[in-house]
Amino acid sequence: MQKMSNKERQQQTQMLAQSLLAERFHLKVHFETRELPVLELVPAKGGLKITAVDPPPPHDPAQPMKLPKPGEPEPPGMTGFSIRPDGSVVIQAGATTMEGFAGGLRAFSPEMAERPVIDMTGFKGNFDVKEFRFLGPQRSGAAATAEAPTDAEPVDVALERQLGIKLVRAKGPVEVVVIDSIDRPTEN
Repeated sequence: MQKMSNKERQQQTQMLAQSLLAERFHLKVHFETRELPVLELVPAKGGLKITAVDPPPPHDPAQPMKLPKPGEPEPPGMTGFSIRPDGSVVIQAGATTMEGFAGGLRAFSPEMAERPVIDMTGFKGNFDVKEFRFLGPQRSGAAATAEAPTDAEPVDVALERQLGIKLVRAKGPVEVVVIDSIDRPTEN
């Protein structure tokens, strides 16, 4: 597996997990396409404020990934996230795709976490994201009582103002997994 690309490794791991579930729990599933709520990323009125960059070079699995030092831009093909003391989230990415960027947004934005995100921007290349900042998930516990001032915007406002991308709620086809049958676990 060390000689596989990240995508091949992920596919192999998913197949192994599916085999284990089928063997251990007699899991039987099928896939269906259903019309469900989605979020579409579309160009905003003023157009995209990002430009194409060269795609990242292929990664040699034998070489370790070089992580950037704080304050350095992300190397091509990598995405970095940070949460600031005021609760805002900052995303930086080097030569990312719109799909990769949307995945990062879903991880840190409660508004996007529960719906699939569909890229309708027409932007098919790679692009750099520098200091994309938005209001992150609500803080809890003691941190919530400390009202740190923030000028961060909600993700939909930040997308439009900083990147020229609009977030639109819609309905669209979504592939879902339907569990046909599964056995209760037994003792080993």
